[in-house]
Amino acid sequence: MPGRGPARQPGRAAARIRRAPRLENPTWITTAPHAAGRCVVGATVMAYKGWSEYDAAGEAVRQGVNDWIRHSGVFDAVVDFDRITRSPYDPQALLPFFDGGDHIHPNDKGMQAMADAVDLAALRCDR
Repeated sequence: MPGRGPARQPGRAAARIRRAPRLENPTWITTAPHAAGRCVVGATVMAYKGWSEYDAAGEAVRQGVNDWIRHSGVFDAVVDFDRITRSPYDPQALLPFFDGGDHIHPNDKGMQAMADAVDLAALRCDR
């Protein structure tokens, strides 16, 4: 699963995403696995407000990427880690119960919630 790299760069996230050549053809992430008969499960990017590198530009990128993951139809299934781990009172932040302390990495309870959210049947598809 690709990481959060572009969203982590304060003040530069939006510019980095616009320059990312892979986003010109976003199906690159599924082409090889699908050709090999594999399923691809997309996962949304979790909230990270409170982390030292959080900023509005990075948050806008995160929201855009998550919208694409949820609605593009590129993936065989989607697990919405953002919905599962975010605070209902501050949707840009992790739920404090799941926050590992740095506001970006979930604790053991958060990891368990993420694991529980994965539909194992989605990992077996008819390709």
